[in-house]
Amino acid sequence: MYNSEGQLVGATLRALVERITPPNSVVDPAFSSIFFLTFRLFSSPGDLVRAIIDRYNIVPPEGLSEERTYVWQQRKGIPVRLRISNLVKSWLEVHWRPTTDNVVLQALLDFNRDALALMFPGPSHRIHEFIITRKREGVKATPPTPRPDLARDPSLTFTPRIIQSPFEIPRPIITKALFSNLRNRHFTSISIADFDCLELARQFSIMESNLFCAIQAEEILESGQEGCKPPVNVRAVTSLSTVITGWVAESILNEGDLKRRTMLVKYFIKLADVSGQLLPSNVCADIQRRSAAWYCTISRRRVQYLRRWILQPFLVYNTHGWSVSIFWSIFIL
Repeated sequence: MYNSEGQLVGATLRALVERITPPNSVVDPAFSSIFFLTFRLFSSPGDLVRAIIDRYNIVPPEGLSEERTYVWQQRKGIPVRLRISNLVKSWLEVHWRPTTDNVVLQALLDFNRDALALMFPGPSHRIHEFIITRKREGVKATPPTPRPDLARDPSLTFTPRIIQSPFEIPRPIITKALFSNLRNRHFTSISIADFDCLELARQFSIMESNLFCAIQAEEILESGQEGCKPPVNVRAVTSLSTVITGWVAESILNEGDLKRRTMLVKYFIKLADVSGQLLPSNVCADIQRRSAAWYCTISRRRVQYLRRWILQPFLVYNTHGWSVSIFWSIFIL
């Protein structure tokens, strides 16, 4: 099933396997990656193995002469089987999910021994090594991370960011006094403004990058489904955002001196600006949002305290609780 733009939006498992094993064209890497990420949502590894075996055992149409049968094998039969071999190898090497896919390891081992090894000895030996490795690792093995060039949609524009080489890692920006206090754990004598904005922004970027890179695509795809594991890594990223937001707000509100509070606001605004120059991260948005919104928080609390202080003399107590006197209600209106 295709939409108005010619994009595939629905198909049976058999049709999808045929799509990723074309006999006379190159396999679309983006489509193959999307298929391996999503096929477990509507099928199972066992169904996929059976569909692969059926696709491998493709036979020529009836009524063909011996010469035309040979041509069919050369143009369709052998290329399809070679695509099947590459498909199994890619599944085991890049897209394997131990917790759900290990149940078909024996079926893949038998298929590789009885079919692939007879026609493609070289690739079959590599597939056999992958199967043995997956069996030895068990279900506790870490799922492999798909290559970015295979997972990215080639239709999307992409401009790679220039990354500094590992030999150009910048030195930490920290004073001797601050380093001594941190090493000796004299945290009470340390102020937030003692940290350089650039260095603090680097540390935030490293923290967020480590948490973000730990997110698996399956956590997002399977989120909310019955029986799936909670998205621990996604929650870790959102928790970091919440912690930073609360840290900025409390740092400003807990400062009683107006001048120092203003200095903290300027510091966090500068920190947000530096963070935005390093990477377009959520840290920058959290700091900017809280640094700019502290005025609203202070003003709102000030209005609440003033209202309570002014209304206190006009409050009268009755059997229904506290209420504003009629005089003050008329005065407000």
